[in-house]
Amino acid sequence: AIDQDLVDPLNSLVKNRSGKYTTLDEALNLAIIDGDKNVYFVTDTQSISLHEAMEKGLIVSNVKPYSMFNAIKMRLYRPDNGKFGDPNLNSYYDLKTAIETGVIDEDSTQFKNLLTKQIKPLSQAILDGDINVQKGRVFDQKSGQSFNYEIAFEKGILRNVPRGAMIKKQEVHEQIPSIKID
Repeated sequence: AIDQDLVDPLNSLVKNRSGKYTTLDEALNLAIIDGDKNVYFVTDTQSISLHEAMEKGLIVSNVKPYSMFNAIKMRLYRPDNGKFGDPNLNSYYDLKTAIETGVIDEDSTQFKNLLTKQIKPLSQAILDGDINVQKGRVFDQKSGQSFNYEIAFEKGILRNVPRGAMIKKQEVHEQIPSIKID
């Protein structure tokens, strides 16, 4: 499994049968994962492929902060209450707390007002009330409805910002020298 890059021995966490995340070594020792057969044991007798286990959020990365988009993709997001999971601590947080604790990278997501086409940073959208972190909902001014984060991504209200774009933006700011005007 490691040789085929299905799991990363240093950065993978595995959900055990009690619903808590554990290290890959411990999962191998507990026979939750069989690295030779590349399977995850859902029960003692039923197994699924490691790829399918990753798709179901049973194997996740522990490299944080996560983008909102990747957290949703790894199933570390609960659409019923809008909370994001920290697999290292086996805890769930609302969006604001997830950002404050380093689980979610606020710079990885932008909010787009579909009515005005204005794009703004996630933190500004929270301050402006476009995102209700207590309910885990995003307000769409165009339709007048609110949606959970996953649906907001699907509708284009929330947009993923690739890490490369974030780094380039930061580099541009760092490369522009301050100009002194007399």
